Amino acid sequence: MNGLEASGVDAEITIFSDEQYFSCSPKDRYQPADIEQFYADVYADIKRTAVSYPPRKTFFGDSVPCQLVDGEARFFRTEMFGGQTNIWGGTVLPLTREDFEAWPISREELEPHYRAMADSIGIAGQRDRVSEFLQLDYSTAPAVKQLDGFKFLQGHINAHSETADYRIYAGTAPSAVETRSEVATSCVQCGECMVGCARDSIYSARSTLKQAIDRGAIRFVPSAVRSIRPNRDGPEVCSLDGKTESFSKVFLCSGCVATTEILMRSLNMSTGPVLQDNSIAQFPILNLSRHSDGRRDEYFGLTNLLLLMAPTNARVSLLQVQLYPNVDYLWRTLVPGWSWKIARHPVRWFRDRLIWARAYLDATASHQYLVTLENDRVVFTEKNRPGKDAFARCVSSLRQALRGSAFHLLPVKPVVAHTSAHLAGTFPYGGDLAPVGRDGQVMPGVHIADSSCFPTSPVISPTLTIMANARRTAIEALQK
Repeated sequence: MNGLEASGVDAEITIFSDEQYFSCSPKDRYQPADIEQFYADVYADIKRTAVSYPPRKTFFGDSVPCQLVDGEARFFRTEMFGGQTNIWGGTVLPLTREDFEAWPISREELEPHYRAMADSIGIAGQRDRVSEFLQLDYSTAPAVKQLDGFKFLQGHINAHSETADYRIYAGTAPSAVETRSEVATSCVQCGECMVGCARDSIYSARSTLKQAIDRGAIRFVPSAVRSIRPNRDGPEVCSLDGKTESFSKVFLCSGCVATTEILMRSLNMSTGPVLQDNSIAQFPILNLSRHSDGRRDEYFGLTNLLLLMAPTNARVSLLQVQLYPNVDYLWRTLVPGWSWKIARHPVRWFRDRLIWARAYLDATASHQYLVTLENDRVVFTEKNRPGKDAFARCVSSLRQALRGSAFHLLPVKPVVAHTSAHLAGTFPYGGDLAPVGRDGQVMPGVHIADSSCFPTSPVISPTLTIMANARRTAIEALQK
């Protein structure tokens, strides 16, 4: 939408989606003066359904359905308006120059669009070792506040960054979070980010789209798209309710799974696309140092410290590690509501003493799936599983960097998450399945504007790049 507006073209914008735009959620009951009671009610709703451990993020108790692979839940398939920005971690980073090697554009060509999207959504961050490594900083607001344990750990790792396989860069995670206290939606550090942000402090496309629809800037069609077919008047969109409508341009930004499904039907393709994901290993770090925060009820419940592990030899590739505090959500979903007043005290004491690390693997060492269209629905068959060697090298290097810090990697087996939700690469630039131009054109007048056209799923969180590239795609397509 940002790109369409920036293009200067006077056009009507129509969005097709079967996601529930007008649905009511528990968030609508939120009153600023009663935030504790609000979240107590949400937790009560969560406990009425089966809770796995570790619990998955929710949108105020509404769980996100998963795509099944061989009967096993794997990656998210969101049906909420605003998609995965309702449940994401908020981390926003540009990709490295090396990530663009297989792209038809350079990072320098995307930089103006990175800046435009950063200004649009707002990024809380600061100049530090992470921005030094990336050589870019798009911060528009103060960084989120770190707990003391994370501050000390950041300094220690940067002072001991050289390991056998990596050079580690530690810094605050640039986040799409409102931190300016004078703004009505500013973060109050209640720590309940994984339940859902009642103040809308974390950016969500849901809010942006709803505002545009409400003011009449967008026409909303409450139906999913089945396929697109060529027409002399422009591409014709065929919705699942049987209706058709022609447009001068169509931009596919349904997320990698839905965009792939639409394109396979449109191109009469039964099989061929390969979906890439980034596998995640999750493991605890114990802080036995004297550095710990006394204000443990005020904290940011997502990434407090970000590590970019740059390879120093050809045996390894770039890794991203996000470090989370010991959030209430991990434990409050397990205990009876009446006991939380007691149970919260040990959880609070371990807030920055029990740190949870999430290491993201390169796509070549992660889950990959062959996509097939069967009975008019996409089916996924596993092609590649996570490699253990990459995890082992990551853990070994972190142990080296932690020496002398009184922070310890616990000797437990990492929990491997089935998905990072960073899905990409089914119809890549320069691929063999269908010609995809630099403006994302895959059919006459039809342009891919999400991660489906990425040549690979990058280790670095891709959301800012998806937004920036969609903006560039819209501008270039409309300027033809």
